[in-house]
Amino acid sequence: GGSCWTEVRTGVIRYGVSALGASGQRIFQVNSLGTYVSSNAGTVWTKQPNAPSILATLVRSNDIIIGVSNGVQRSTDDGATWTPINAGLPAASCRAVIENAGTIWAAVGNGVYRTTNNGTSWTGTTTGFPAGSIIPGIAVFNNNIFAAVSNSGIYQSTNGGTSLTKQTAGTIDPAAFAQIDTVVYCIMGSIAGTPPLYKLNRSATTWSAISTASITGGRNLLAVGNNLFVGNGSVHRSTDKGV
Repeated sequence: GGSCWTEVRTGVIRYGVSALGASGQRIFQVNSLGTYVSSNAGTVWTKQPNAPSILATLVRSNDIIIGVSNGVQRSTDDGATWTPINAGLPAASCRAVIENAGTIWAAVGNGVYRTTNNGTSWTGTTTGFPAGSIIPGIAVFNNNIFAAVSNSGIYQSTNGGTSLTKQTAGTIDPAAFAQIDTVVYCIMGSIAGTPPLYKLNRSATTWSAISTASITGGRNLLAVGNNLFVGNGSVHRSTDKGV
């Protein structure tokens, strides 16, 4: 399984990918050279001006929320200007930001935080995470919150994010999540011998592996419709849900 992945990089140099995001059919990728956008499922990319150094991105039409090295910023004019929205957050890197049912979740430092007022104020927790944790991914799925902790595993909260506990599945270096229909996917990092992609069905309690060499070392994962996008040295696309 997992053999139908295609590299999509026309208009962008293969220079590592640090973030992926989407708004409708617009897909954003960030690498060391800047921020790029595609309006045709990744077939062609165009560089965007004025974007800060981005670690994570949540795109909602012209309203964009990003994770940066000192917290979270927001643009309401499609990236022309940016405003910090850090009340209640530690002064640390934000490596993941998502939205679910009107709540925005962000992984900042070694904790998970949420806001229900577009970042005017944040509340969160570090309970359950190892000291010094790096959290590059968050997902809300089946009334549970999942956090990817680098070089440790997937952590789960069943109490709305008040505390999280490590799952026992054989996931070693999770990096990012994406969801299609009733399945949530998790991309693994670059640890040798680790299958690069896992999935969890809504009715299941354990993660199952999808092995494919072309996306090994991926650190970013994005779902747009039935397409999955993985960012490693470049961007790869699967049109069959990664299977």
